[in-house]
Amino acid sequence: MKAIQIAILSSLFILVQNVLAQDYYSGTTTLYGDELREVLHELIDDHIEVSYSQCKTVLKESDEDSSNSNNIILVYKQNSINKNNFAYSSTLVDYWNREHVWAKSLGSFGAGGTFENGPAHTDVHNLKPCDASVNSDRGNKSFDNGGTQHNDAVDCYYTSDSWEAPDNVKGDIARILFYMDVRYEGGYNEPDLTLVDYLDTYPNPEIGKLETLLEWHILDPVDEFELNRNEVIYSWQGNRNPF
Repeated sequence: MKAIQIAILSSLFILVQNVLAQDYYSGTTTLYGDELREVLHELIDDHIEVSYSQCKTVLKESDEDSSNSNNIILVYKQNSINKNNFAYSSTLVDYWNREHVWAKSLGSFGAGGTFENGPAHTDVHNLKPCDASVNSDRGNKSFDNGGTQHNDAVDCYYTSDSWEAPDNVKGDIARILFYMDVRYEGGYNEPDLTLVDYLDTYPNPEIGKLETLLEWHILDPVDEFELNRNEVIYSWQGNRNPF
């Protein structure tokens, strides 16, 4: 039994509050523990895969600035920039690229990895638009509180093996990682991902810190931006993040 079962139980209220998804979750609200985890895994498994290039198109819609439809919100800097300002090269300063919240190297689903051609690499639920240089600085760090303030993403803090996200997206980050833990159980061409209660997990298919992520989930509840993002990704992939 994975520790993420605790997060499933604490997150059930989302299943009944999201009116758009009630039919999708039909039959799950009376379940708990391992049975709930298994049913949710089967529900969100085998989603429609999009190409890595298409991921950019999805993110332009899922993470659109609600006050400016030409712009996109970057996850760690929390600034709004033109959707077309994609960092096709390292010379494009302050442009955006695709951040894998569950780092590709912590599951071998990046370029050259065991599962690079599997669904984990392009699963948009795990992707967020991010300032390219900030994305590089975050690297494959786990998530926890504290550290040195980042000089560009000033609401973020970091140590050699941890990254603290801004307060208003801490819950978003936690729920993305909860999804990844339940979605990827080692099926065909897929990693078996596990949330753990420690840092410095490389090269294992693990990421932390579970205790902190559970706190972030409670402190930063789901908002309209996150609900809309979930529905947009559902329209492309045919699966939702149940958290």
